[in-house]
Amino acid sequence: MKVYVKSQSGKWLMPTNPANARILLKKGKARMIKRTPFVIQLLYETTEHVQTVTVGIDDGGIQVGIAAVSRGKVLFQEELTLRSDIKSKLDTRRQYRRSRRYRNLAFRYLVFL
Repeated sequence: MKVYVKSQSGKWLMPTNPANARILLKKGKARMIKRTPFVIQLLYETTEHVQTVTVGIDDGGIQVGIAAVSRGKVLFQEELTLRSDIKSKLDTRRQYRRSRRYRNLAFRYLVFL
């Protein structure tokens, strides 16, 4: 797990490990911005050098994998599941619409008891 870091000016820096983030928070050198994903912002001036990051995307039929890697370490990794029920929902909607067309509701006689 990685903790994402913002500089004092708001620029994104390289992520750090949770132990480092915990030390910065206890010493008052950083503050938490967001819980999910965990993001901290530094409260002191620092250099804003960043490393090159490679993004990889594996687009499968139903599942899509995304990963960001820098110097052999995984910075971000996620797997998305695409919807597979759209075809059946459209078929059901088409079936309901056709059944409405062929009903003779406008010409139904009123029956009084």
